[in-house]
Amino acid sequence: MAEVIVGIDLGTTNSEVAALVEGNIDVLAADGEQIMPSVVGVSPEGALLVGTPARNQYVVYPERTVKSIKRLMGTEQRVALGEQMYAPPEISAMILRALKTRAEAARRAPTRKKDKDVKVAQASKSANLDAAEVRTPPAGDQDAQKLFDQGTSLYRKGQFTDAANTLNQCLRVDPSFAKCHMVLGSTYAKLREPELGAQHYRRFVQLAPNDPEAPKVKLLLDQYETRKSSNE
Repeated sequence: MAEVIVGIDLGTTNSEVAALVEGNIDVLAADGEQIMPSVVGVSPEGALLVGTPARNQYVVYPERTVKSIKRLMGTEQRVALGEQMYAPPEISAMILRALKTRAEAARRAPTRKKDKDVKVAQASKSANLDAAEVRTPPAGDQDAQKLFDQGTSLYRKGQFTDAANTLNQCLRVDPSFAKCHMVLGSTYAKLREPELGAQHYRRFVQLAPNDPEAPKVKLLLDQYETRKSSNE
């Protein structure tokens, strides 16, 4: 039986697993789905959900669902999932385990190890991915982060119009980039566009309710709503 090399792409928004067999690359699917949302959730009954089921649950139970965990890799921040708190590598490991299971189900052959991306090596170890290659982030993730860094730099320099344009580009690449929504909310506040600012603040709180900045943003939203009500 031919040796199979399995490669996992852990993305901020979506992830996938592919196999290299005799020079041919095959993106592995489960239930007809090749791309798996990088989302983890716990159902009200306590069942672990990974991928599309978790993404579908997010609309109803955002407090029981975690998205875009890769953005927190390398930080000490912990996130709530159901009644438990987890470190980012632990959440990433759940995604990687699901992809590993998909690969094992689709390809019944020995695999060999490739170099791992440093950013997710800890999660790979947690997931016991002895046979998986974890590649660098997709171009889309890199572009969004680059635009966010540029927009944040412009904001700090007081170039708010340019910052707003750049941060909006960031969100066109990745609409679920929570920090980008937060900084864009602050940018619109500086531009005296409070309603636009509030919209992005709300989206930030929805995407990252457990972020350390979330309480501050919620307070700003409450103050905005109070002022808005008094002016009506």
